[in-house]
Amino acid sequence: MSLPLGSLISFLLPNAFISDEYFTDIEEGKNAFVLYLLVSTIIMTILSIPALIFTQEEPPSPPSVVANDTNN
Repeated sequence: MSLPLGSLISFLLPNAFISDEYFTDIEEGKNAFVLYLLVSTIIMTILSIPALIFTQEEPPSPPSVVANDTNN
């Protein structure tokens, strides 16, 4: 579910900040782009915090029979 949601955000977010009117005034276009980068970075940082908190060091069960073998 995260792949379609990420694709949707990446297609819609720039359109909310940058439009055709910014191509006439370069300075306003730069400011809009910097604001877009700032908002995008904040959103991605907020969405990655739960992954950093809830990621486990090891899986709860061995991934295979070979990994469970302690004779190696």
